[in-house]
Amino acid sequence: MVTLSQLIARINIDKEQLLAWNKTFNINTEKNEKGESVYTMDQVYQIIRIDHLIHDRKFTIAGAKLELHKDSFDTKRSETIKRLMGIKQLLVELKQKK
Repeated sequence: MVTLSQLIARINIDKEQLLAWNKTFNINTEKNEKGESVYTMDQVYQIIRIDHLIHDRKFTIAGAKLELHKDSFDTKRSETIKRLMGIKQLLVELKQKK
């Protein structure tokens, strides 16, 4: 887990921008025992990706949202294909045993 202040220092953005991204991209943080917002490593990765899209690749907020959604869809699609291939292999093996 990474605190808000640690994340700001790592990716060199200001607090207000990070908090705006939390709302815009639906990044829901938890609070630690000190009351600080903490981020999971998946959330950190997502924020780094957002930063890259907006600052390095010059995407708009809307464009970054679409790109992240596309990446999410592609990941889910490839995971589904892998599962289906596993099921297919199992069915082929079962058929061969008959």
